[in-house]
Amino acid sequence: MAHDIRWGSALPAFSARHTVLAPLEGDQHRVAPILAGRRQPVRCDVILAYCPANLRWTLAAAESILNQAFAEPVLHLVADGGSAMDDRGLKNALAGVACCRWYRAPNRLGPYRIANNLFDYLETEYYAIQDADDLSAPNRLWRSVRILEDYGYDIFGGAMEQFADYRRRSPLVQTALANAPYQMPGVYWLRTPRGAIIHGAMTCRKSWFERLNGYGDFTSGGDCEFISRAHAAGAKTYVSHQVVAWRRLHDRSLSYSTARTLPAHEQFSPREAQRRFAEWKRTGCNWASYGRLDRCRGGGDLIKLEEDPR
Repeated sequence: MAHDIRWGSALPAFSARHTVLAPLEGDQHRVAPILAGRRQPVRCDVILAYCPANLRWTLAAAESILNQAFAEPVLHLVADGGSAMDDRGLKNALAGVACCRWYRAPNRLGPYRIANNLFDYLETEYYAIQDADDLSAPNRLWRSVRILEDYGYDIFGGAMEQFADYRRRSPLVQTALANAPYQMPGVYWLRTPRGAIIHGAMTCRKSWFERLNGYGDFTSGGDCEFISRAHAAGAKTYVSHQVVAWRRLHDRSLSYSTARTLPAHEQFSPREAQRRFAEWKRTGCNWASYGRLDRCRGGGDLIKLEEDPR
């Protein structure tokens, strides 16, 4: 079933630690059903940034977007910190694919600063993020854009089914998978929207991204910060418990890496989420002041490559 959730509406009580909810059997037949017959394809920009830690999975992630049913994606591939990265295999594999756009960030930016930098290169009215270590279901874009276009929503969020990569399955990753087989949207953390919709299952109107001045300064959890801020600002959000993507858990990800611990100011932590949401509820709050799009737009930190970047 699908839920149109506006924060503050009545919701079941959720655990402060985590909640595991399994999609209802046959759910895909009741939410935005795809019927037989011809249909007008949807168009959507998709941003895919990759780095040495996830390069091995990037081609599969890109192909999950290129193979979208009933969709015409514009795929923006960004080598994040790519000056010393050997990504020739990826570029050879996707050579000649007309909908691919290629960029290089000489210095590591991270997914949120990349999205801010790419804003002026977007070509459609909607954008989605494809993490390089995840996979999108074949109808992710069609389902989400159709809901945004046909019903006037600003943001779509679906569920992600999680799996552990067999090469990098640390005890921490295995525990995370056991605790939460699904990454569900719409979960409250102590009544503060956090983790509501993560990148791999989100599609957003470009106009709302600009209205909120894009992502903020966080290295980890910036998608959660953005969606919480959007809720506070009144964005009309469609939250579905239908699985639209698969999230790869591995020990080199930002979430589960044991090699790097981010400073507190780089993380959208539960404590920071509570503090900010209290600020966002104040009368006259300028939600755009928390974003950094105005400092990044125009692609100043990116180098745009030729259509065939080999």
